[in-house]
Amino acid sequence: MNVQHSDPIRYRFFILAAAGLLTAFCFIGRLGAQQPASPAQDQNERIKVTADTLSVDNQTRVAEFSGNVKAEQGKNAIRSDRLKIHYRGGVGEKDNPAAGQDAIEKIIASGNVKITFDDKVAVADEAVYVPKSQTLTLSGPTTRVSSGNDSIAGARIVLERESGQIRIEGTQESRVEAIFYPGEKGGIR
Repeated sequence: MNVQHSDPIRYRFFILAAAGLLTAFCFIGRLGAQQPASPAQDQNERIKVTADTLSVDNQTRVAEFSGNVKAEQGKNAIRSDRLKIHYRGGVGEKDNPAAGQDAIEKIIASGNVKITFDDKVAVADEAVYVPKSQTLTLSGPTTRVSSGNDSIAGARIVLERESGQIRIEGTQESRVEAIFYPGEKGGIR
């Protein structure tokens, strides 16, 4: 991994940002679940991010992992071409709100995004998580969330963590598609 900034505090900050993104994606699998997994248990697991490069620009307050990006925590993983983190305040600066998830404005995974969590898989061209609103947006013409044989697809899938609402949007060219097998256990919830 080629890290273009050698400050270990900054590197740890971006690992925490990746953890925030993993947490956001993992909540998809828990929406509507009868017995949700313990968030504390998930947060205590080791996080590993690998990429070809990590570039940090404190002027624009953007950090970007690029090239074969993979962020893992337990059995959950995010793969993408790029993982860009927009943050408030310079890491290690006095105006930094916190060297953790509170300092993150937005996290964007783009290019061949594949998210695996529990028994579910989400595929999209882009995934955007905004911590302040706790909103995850998956978008692209092949956006799909699957669990076993069940799947939901649309041009855009918006998940609102606080309310637990999911909105799937289509386009004129590509309508929303839901496939369910009533006799099977699990399903997308």
